[in-house]
Amino acid sequence: MIIYKMFSSSKDLSKPLKIVLLGDGSTGKTSFFERISKYNDDNYRFNKRYKATTDFNLKNIRLSTNLGDITCFFWDTAGQEKYGGDLRNAYIYGADAAIILYDVTNRDTIQNVQKWLDDINSVCNEKKSIPIVTVGNKIDKVKNTSSLEHVKLRESRLRSMYKNSNISNCLISVKENSSLQEASFMSSEKIVDEGVLNPLDRLLSSVFGKSVTVTREENKQVQKDDF
Repeated sequence: MIIYKMFSSSKDLSKPLKIVLLGDGSTGKTSFFERISKYNDDNYRFNKRYKATTDFNLKNIRLSTNLGDITCFFWDTAGQEKYGGDLRNAYIYGADAAIILYDVTNRDTIQNVQKWLDDINSVCNEKKSIPIVTVGNKIDKVKNTSSLEHVKLRESRLRSMYKNSNISNCLISVKENSSLQEASFMSSEKIVDEGVLNPLDRLLSSVFGKSVTVTREENKQVQKDDF
């Protein structure tokens, strides 16, 4: 199993984490949010209709992992500039980790990842930089895995953009619940199922400084009340 950018941490498993979802409008933040919050819900259906988030959504989710249950508060913030500014910065404040989504078919959203990293740096003390995973969504719209090489963000570039190494990147399709993963030591790649949880594995591993895997096999994800 490959572990990405893990750092020593004194995080207490019993304390809930605040994780913010950032990114431009239409990158799939809300769909990602809904997918992970209803991951094992048999009634879940991917919503093809786009509706902009005008303020924020907040859900408390208990994730079953190999380390035990981990409680996360997921903050789904508005991506459009007209809904952002100081209010969005207030959402970032106090975050334990962040997920930044971009659309692999929209170069503007890829370029704007730097803007979101700047927002995080302006709110969070760089000496205590939070773990970040950037997520390229909508790989189902790209014809083949070789084409994805031209749209994904390189981790070396991300480290330079964030001015910290506590960051990684992955490519997924929220719609198809799949991700692009390295298949062997020869760096061949393939699309795998249940991939939408992969960003959480990476993020939680970095937060706690050890390998964390969210349980896939059973319905152990509990969605609590909305706030």
